[in-house]
Amino acid sequence: MAETLAEQLNGSALKEMLLQAVAAEDLDHIPLDFDDQARFILSAVRAVAHREEACDLCALIYSDAPLADGAQGGFARIVHMQDGHGSMSGKMVLTGRDANNGSCHPLSDKTILAAIEQIEAAGFGSRATILWDGVARSATVYPEGVSGDAIHQRFLVPVSDDDLTQDDLCEVLNIAYDDNLKNPSGGTVNLWTKGKLVSKAEDEIEKVLKGQIGMYFLGKSRPVKVLRQTNTAAGRTDLILTQKPPSGGLRLVGVLELKVLRGPETADHAATEEGLSQGHFYREDIHVPFATLALYDVGNPPSGDTAPLLIGQNPDHLATVRVRRFPIYNSPSAWRKAGGPKAA
Repeated sequence: MAETLAEQLNGSALKEMLLQAVAAEDLDHIPLDFDDQARFILSAVRAVAHREEACDLCALIYSDAPLADGAQGGFARIVHMQDGHGSMSGKMVLTGRDANNGSCHPLSDKTILAAIEQIEAAGFGSRATILWDGVARSATVYPEGVSGDAIHQRFLVPVSDDDLTQDDLCEVLNIAYDDNLKNPSGGTVNLWTKGKLVSKAEDEIEKVLKGQIGMYFLGKSRPVKVLRQTNTAAGRTDLILTQKPPSGGLRLVGVLELKVLRGPETADHAATEEGLSQGHFYREDIHVPFATLALYDVGNPPSGDTAPLLIGQNPDHLATVRVRRFPIYNSPSAWRKAGGPKAA
């Protein structure tokens, strides 16, 4: 009797397909399905994150025609930024989606407020912009420009040549929560509409985490890539982290599962049980060093305490999956009334 397609894809055959899919994601290039703005954001941060020169404050602004845009404003040409050429420190830089060539102009005052005012005065206030703080090694992304009540997200990009660890992942989960997830201030995550939770909250959080994690690890000398919705014999993962080792092909290094807790307590306990099981079996199936389960609590009131959710859970799953719980509030005022909790 011939094997079914599902049987053919099970076990080692599926794992081989997964590894081939990972290998096809060249960590030195941006996926072709990224739109121009997404390519610009990733390319611009990469251009400043890997420079040998000390690069303090600078602003990178998206432009389809950076030389023409800068021609009337006293902008000078800048080339091969991805290779580290040209000084970007203290500059306002107009550049395209690959952030390689463009035009630049000195910032008159190296403060964030002054940079925003100069960008607006030059007529670029509605363009996608990244403000890079080289001292803090942070990139603040304004996808719709810096003018008005600008939507923005802040990403840290620390320098490191070490292997990616579970502690590294937990650190960036903390940063993602504190900067972009704890409440809807600044419009950093689309979870709430008029105080009500959106129907696909998991997808919204996953998108933020993928961007935050990918940006955070741009500073690693050996690139890290985050893959979404990858099929394995044990099911479909939320996020898989890969890293390019010093030699050889790519390596799968970790699995991140996420769940949104909406209450009541019995449902949250069941969601935690499912997440623990998924993390445990995904880790075993694709042979990665670690698995992490991130729980995002949007209940009323939300909680950051994992202890009640771990009572009675499978000991084998608890031994192999690290669990984190983050309370998410539907308004800045709700977060303040709760005492302004931060990631533990």
